[in-house]
Amino acid sequence: MSRTYHAVKAVPLLACLVGCSPTSGGASDQNGTGSVQGAGGAPVVPGAGGATGSGGAVILGSGGHTLLDVGEDGAGGSPASLGTNGGYIELSAEQVADIESSQCDGDIATVEPIPPVLEFVVDVSNSMGQDVNGVDIALDDTTTLSKWEITQPAFKASLDALGDDVLVGMQFFPSNDSGIGGPGGGACVDATTAYPIAVLGPAGSTQRTTLATAIDTTPLKLGTPTEDAYTAGIQNLAAYTGPGNKFIVLVTDGAPSQTAGCGPLVNSVPPEPIVAAVTAAKADGVGTFVIGSPGSQTSMDMPPKDMRYWLSDAALAGGTAPDGCSSAGPNYCHLDMTTAPDFAAALSTALAGIADAVVKTCSFAAPENAAQLDLEATTVIFKKSDQTAVLVLPDADADCATGGWTRGPNNEVVLCPATCDLVNADPGAQVSMSIGCNIVIK
Repeated sequence: MSRTYHAVKAVPLLACLVGCSPTSGGASDQNGTGSVQGAGGAPVVPGAGGATGSGGAVILGSGGHTLLDVGEDGAGGSPASLGTNGGYIELSAEQVADIESSQCDGDIATVEPIPPVLEFVVDVSNSMGQDVNGVDIALDDTTTLSKWEITQPAFKASLDALGDDVLVGMQFFPSNDSGIGGPGGGACVDATTAYPIAVLGPAGSTQRTTLATAIDTTPLKLGTPTEDAYTAGIQNLAAYTGPGNKFIVLVTDGAPSQTAGCGPLVNSVPPEPIVAAVTAAKADGVGTFVIGSPGSQTSMDMPPKDMRYWLSDAALAGGTAPDGCSSAGPNYCHLDMTTAPDFAAALSTALAGIADAVVKTCSFAAPENAAQLDLEATTVIFKKSDQTAVLVLPDADADCATGGWTRGPNNEVVLCPATCDLVNADPGAQVSMSIGCNIVIK
């Protein structure tokens, strides 16, 4: 007696993606030799053996593929019976073809991954005019480069390497000398050194030219109002209301020297309010990368304080810290440039790593004007380059413990880190989605 795998209620099927950012996540079986059990009895990815998924769906290994069986002919199932706890179910080529064509009427649309949104918050305090050892450069010294002079070309090169569809904005700080800011004197950080988020576009575009010119011409100022600068960066991101994974990239060379509201200039101020702001931003879906330039290992206090701990705390709070790092060092959680023998090369590498991490995202927009994605009626299929495929199940809890996908804040499909790893490991991979096609198993 035959059993077939159907999709009903046809609406657009969206196909795309080659590559996602490698991140750590839940368990996965990339070679088909084992199986991964989803949390709470969620469906698994079986190899040669079988397993049981939630809702009574029996998942049987068969020649490297799986058959989904919830009863004899006429006994139907739906995505609810397949589970919404994440995980994967292997599909045969016949099952994939049936899902895509038998009920969806071939109504297929192609989309690209949603580009990321980057807001650079860049320290242009006077200390950036020192050499890499934090020493003032003599006026008649024409050979020693300042930290800012080293940063400028590396910064511009990193922007050149970003894709044309990436959205980028920039906030330099301070905008005004600390003596000018403060009550009655204006803000230390304002729109005069802010460049709104916009698509980078091709080489020679208006946005690329604007940002490159800003990097070349923004003057150094007195004071380090880091908390005000970070707040301004978040506000600049909020002004962009389109889709996309949002990130702050904070580049600084030292301790914050002013409290919020353009406070009085001192040697250093407690950085905990900045870390709290980073934590709040992460809760709102904004990640934060932190680059500590040479000089960030000390403060102007007597005796000097090593300030790298708070930069690592900020990276941890911002969700960008690598595994095994420590705020106490020596494997810091932020991108520490203080011990780099070649600052320019290290900065270029750090910026390239950030670009690679954020550009290769696994987020996909729903069709324009689509209603909120229904987790039980949105089908996501990961097609491997060897022509095999897996059904990627939704994760209603969004903890991504066993892979799968979640619904993003802008009604987009976001692959869980483990799922993104699977796709990224296969250069020929594709992810397809059908919106509103309830899967029925007979």
